[in-house]
Amino acid sequence: MKPGYKTSEFWLAVIFANLTVFKEHIVPGLPVELIMAAAVPVVAYVIGRSWIKARS
Repeated sequence: MKPGYKTSEFWLAVIFANLTVFKEHIVPGLPVELIMAAAVPVVAYVIGRSWIKARS
């Protein structure tokens, strides 16, 4: 098993966490709804992959 920082789940979580925290500095005026619409599939992917990895 790869260490946590080498997994795609980790990096997707880091990218979206930074996007939500620094959204005003990266893209001023970006609506929260747009970020949430993009984040929901990422959260579902991370949870699903974690579930599958935990069961194997």
